[in-house]
Amino acid sequence: MKQDEFANIVIDSKILTPEEIIAFFKYYSSALNSPLGFLESARSGFHGNIHRCGRFEQLQENKWNYGSGHEDGINFTVDKDIILHGLCLLGKENNDYSVTLTIKQTGSVVLASKGGTFSSKLLQHANGNYYGFELLFDSTIVCKKNTTYEIEALISGPRSWRGSDGLGTVVCSGVTFLFTDNANSSNLTSVRAGQFPEILFSVLT
Repeated sequence: MKQDEFANIVIDSKILTPEEIIAFFKYYSSALNSPLGFLESARSGFHGNIHRCGRFEQLQENKWNYGSGHEDGINFTVDKDIILHGLCLLGKENNDYSVTLTIKQTGSVVLASKGGTFSSKLLQHANGNYYGFELLFDSTIVCKKNTTYEIEALISGPRSWRGSDGLGTVVCSGVTFLFTDNANSSNLTSVRAGQFPEILFSVLT
């Protein structure tokens, strides 16, 4: 952490004692004669921002229906280890959607699930804005490279936007995503069309 970040953010948070603040300023001034008491090496894990991997070239208004008991699904693999934070789903302006979403590794148990009612709002996308919502997991998921992961969601609500001209391969922030059809996608989401316009992730280093 830079000295100005420490001064502008950490001090105002009031999480350190006055003695600890003095020790940090001595450390930044190279005047500290004893160990700081905190790790000085970089932490392992991801660094940087959350990236958005979009899988459609076009997004169209109010073109996707939801039937009783029919799931939307898609599979993906990556060529680098990532941390999966969540997904964006498509919706319709000023409407709510009930969603039960799961992530699992192929042939394995469910890694994470998220359910609830979500309100659609205007979201930004590289190929134009759309109505939908971000669904973030309570705990992030580490997705290993060259491993297939399955995204499946049971959605109920009014007709929503849909993605079209989907891409099988997308390179985003140095990570190559390979999308394949999900065998349980009975609501017909596929690589080419349907739900799940964006994946929210960070790169593991």
